[in-house]
Amino acid sequence: MLPNLPIFFDAFQRVLEIHVKTKTKDIVFHDFTKSVYEKLFDVFHNIAEKGEDIKKGLPAEDVQAMKNETYELVEHVKELVDGMKDKYSTGMDDLVRGLVNDLEALCGTARGFTVENEEKEEAMEGAEHEETPYVADKED
Repeated sequence: MLPNLPIFFDAFQRVLEIHVKTKTKDIVFHDFTKSVYEKLFDVFHNIAEKGEDIKKGLPAEDVQAMKNETYELVEHVKELVDGMKDKYSTGMDDLVRGLVNDLEALCGTARGFTVENEEKEEAMEGAEHEETPYVADKED
């Protein structure tokens, strides 16, 4: 990891917290902090990815572990958000239900990445694929 990445991420996280906390206190500053945390995330994200480009990436087993971890994290957050239903106002419930739906979609996609490539290939080999021959339409 590049040396300043934790500092970049901490700055992004802190400004995001400031952004959330100032919503009802100072809307002009709140709006400004959105562009700040977005830029700080861009700084962290772009420099981190460039660092990975330079290192030439991870061994395949590390990538698979990260795929599995991503699924587990999204699933865990979905469960926590889902547990917030019926505990706050109707507006919060509507927000929570929408977020749970979005997270469920992400969980489905993330779960697809948790299957090892070998298992995917074996599943494909086991499936029968019949090709339908092309038949041109006859003219009367």
